[in-house]
Amino acid sequence: MKYKFFRTSRTAHAPADIRVIESPNFAPSGYYIDMRINLFRCSPETIWSEETAEGKVIMERKAITNEVLDKFDFDIAIEINGNRCIFAECHKGKGAAYTTAPEFVRFLFAVPNTAEGIAGVNAIRSGQAQGCNVDYDIYFDNPDYVRRRGRLKAVKMKGKTILLYRIKQIADLTGVTITTKTTRLQIENLRNYCLTRIPIWQLKIFGIEHFDRVAENGKLLLVPGASHDVVAAFAYLHDIERSSNETDTKHGTKAAMLIRRIRETHLAELTNTEIDLLIQACQLHGNTHKTGNATIDICLDADRLDLPRLGIIPSPGEMATEKGALLAAKLSPT
Repeated sequence: MKYKFFRTSRTAHAPADIRVIESPNFAPSGYYIDMRINLFRCSPETIWSEETAEGKVIMERKAITNEVLDKFDFDIAIEINGNRCIFAECHKGKGAAYTTAPEFVRFLFAVPNTAEGIAGVNAIRSGQAQGCNVDYDIYFDNPDYVRRRGRLKAVKMKGKTILLYRIKQIADLTGVTITTKTTRLQIENLRNYCLTRIPIWQLKIFGIEHFDRVAENGKLLLVPGASHDVVAAFAYLHDIERSSNETDTKHGTKAAMLIRRIRETHLAELTNTEIDLLIQACQLHGNTHKTGNATIDICLDADRLDLPRLGIIPSPGEMATEKGALLAAKLSPT
């Protein structure tokens, strides 16, 4: 009797570098997505665990190649508010360009000119993307598909015996999904943390009242594609490391250092992209007019709109955003 192999569906969770490319002449929506999924650099994933043993799986480089992808029909989507919105549909080599490298699988595709497509672009540009889920099928008990390495004793894993399964090839690729974060920054906790760090001399000029006003300004300036969480965190961190009420050219850099220190505690809800945007905004505020990044520019204008507390009325021409210029115009004496 011929042995029957059992087909199993699995999902690989992988970090990814996802970028939006503007291309009004070649994409219906005006945007392309350039996505590199670091599928072959992932740590082994635990698939079962017992008291004395544990099974882990890892994807080998040749498990997914251009030739393998050419055989399958799959879609590329983004997860927004729990819904899976389709970006591209690939049919045996058509629908998206792709290539494989020693460390990643790269996809390049046009964004559809739909509400879901534009919402996906805005989510990526605001730093909401966290990585990718790659859904695939495998014949786990077939040695042509999965290689079992001998038992490896893991000294650093409390004496457990580790069985490492290496995927040599996949039976099917059914979907690729860009995942987005579902948690929001606990801004009240961050505000309370800042209150413990503000010196007495800061309370009037660069203290919590200033931070609160910058936070409110940021809400007024928000546009699709900008990160609400980055703007809110900027409000409470951009001046937190000031050493005086006078000129302090290093406080932005010191704020960036603080952000790195509290990244896993008070800023754990932010993605790596959002952390990078927050650091840039803190470093650039006070000496940069405009960057072209919606999130950073909103941060800069939210701070400028509170200059009247120092007797300075910001000029509309000095603002980095359209909304900022309109709000500044309302502050100018008629």
